[in-house]
Amino acid sequence: MHKCINIPKNDEFNRSYALKLDLTTTNCDSKKTLLIHERSEPTWYKGNKGIESYNFVIRYFVFQNYSQKRSGPYHLHASYNTNRNTVDLTCGGLFIDPVQLRGHGVGTFLFYRIIKWAKTWPSANVAPIMLTSLQAYEENKERRNHFYERFGIEFNYFDQAKMEGVSLPILASNLQFSNIDGNRQPDLSEISLDALISEHQKSLLTSNHRVKQIEFANTSLRTVLREIDASPLAYAIRSIFQRYATYLYVGMFTFVFICLWVLS
Repeated sequence: MHKCINIPKNDEFNRSYALKLDLTTTNCDSKKTLLIHERSEPTWYKGNKGIESYNFVIRYFVFQNYSQKRSGPYHLHASYNTNRNTVDLTCGGLFIDPVQLRGHGVGTFLFYRIIKWAKTWPSANVAPIMLTSLQAYEENKERRNHFYERFGIEFNYFDQAKMEGVSLPILASNLQFSNIDGNRQPDLSEISLDALISEHQKSLLTSNHRVKQIEFANTSLRTVLREIDASPLAYAIRSIFQRYATYLYVGMFTFVFICLWVLS
């Protein structure tokens, strides 16, 4: 008999929004990256036995600044099996691409969303997460391990270097995420699509204004070049007069004043 399970609200886990990532303080080629996410929760049916599993997919594209240049899509996937009452947080692997996004809190934010979805089934067992030496090198091993541990996931490591291991049994209700929002990195912010569109429009207006300024400057420069080609000497005299006009007027006024003083 198919058990009764809690179904997440669509408005909470089926939505689209944007993440703004400011990379101006790094050596990354892109100063600002916009990360567009779409969340959905498809269901799988098997015969007439009801719902077999729920799936949570985070799908995102990466845009460079406000341009149309993009990469992706990239995916993160989690699932809940109703028969086994087991939630899988990684579905085989958890990788944040492209690599320029790593180390800026993007993975933490996205995994936080997966954890929040998984806690919809508090009595579910969390499927074991395997750590391998291929997933981490010496420089980022500590960051990888700490990444999972901050969500309350502990590991039985197979070696002293903690390069490989398997997560210990834990219920979804014991997963932690309350400390994630308060520790979000300052270069990462979530905005709605309406706000993103508004910012994009403002950026276009600013760019159009700048283009008009450049066009006006180019037009003025072309006019000057035509005047130089037509009469170089006349342009030089006029330029000198315009530059030193104040001194010429002062000199003429001084000369006239001295002449009047001498004649008087």
